[in-house]
Amino acid sequence: GAKKIGILNRSRHINSFDKDFNAYIFRVLNRVHPGFGVSRKAMSIMNLIILGVFHMIAKEAARLGNSNEGPTITVCEIQTAIRLMFPANLATNAVSEGRKAVASYESFE
Repeated sequence: GAKKIGILNRSRHINSFDKDFNAYIFRVLNRVHPGFGVSRKAMSIMNLIILGVFHMIAKEAARLGNSNEGPTITVCEIQTAIRLMFPANLATNAVSEGRKAVASYESFE
């Protein structure tokens, strides 16, 4: 069925292609507040928020990518989408952390 995502104020179907971020949410919680727990319902809500933001960024990046010739969304489109969607300081930090994550990923290849 459709799930209501309050932060997005719209309904959408959560399908099997959507990632489950629960393990990552729990890791971040333990880094920030060691020893704290989170209820199953709160974890589900956090997961839905992350999925919603992910889909919003992907949709905006795809819209920006439509003007380019290839079918691939590049790092440039994702960074631009983030800069358009978030306040300046949050966007700057998000892009910076994204660059670090990509560099870390590429160093393991």
